[in-house]
Amino acid sequence: FVAKPRRPDLLDEARSLGVPIHLAWEAGVAWPRALRRIVRPGDFEVVHSHLPLTAVGARAMLRTLGGRRPALVYTEHNRWPSHRPPTRWLNRATIWIDDLVIAVSRDAAESIAWPAPRPVRVLEHGVDLAEAGDREAARPRLRREPGRSPRPQHGGPARPWRGRDTLRCRACR
Repeated sequence: FVAKPRRPDLLDEARSLGVPIHLAWEAGVAWPRALRRIVRPGDFEVVHSHLPLTAVGARAMLRTLGGRRPALVYTEHNRWPSHRPPTRWLNRATIWIDDLVIAVSRDAAESIAWPAPRPVRVLEHGVDLAEAGDREAARPRLRREPGRSPRPQHGGPARPWRGRDTLRCRACR
């Protein structure tokens, strides 16, 4: 169940591997009911949300399934003050329903306003520089190779609260 595909090519690849894809916007504002119909038979173990408003909708809908519901996982990609007030309020009112909350940085984790204490698992992204070795010397040569970008590529906006000081560039393509 995908809210908004940023990489349609990945959806096509998943479909080619036999992964069923359900597109949320096809159901319009009734997408939580569509998600419930898909999840209700019990074939899913986890529902994972990356956006606060889709998480709110999934939490509210999945609560109606009672004890038969799949585990709820939410990944926080931003600091809570970056969300609009209604988004923060709805997220805060429902986040306690989640079985696991993941944050992409310590700063994002520490910004979460809990109704009650709960641990957040922090999964910082990037390259282990000790393991990667000295890539700085090779970077100019790699950027000149055909088919590679002359600029560094990264996985998303390099906002300070996302741990920019630890953000490492992906191999330039």
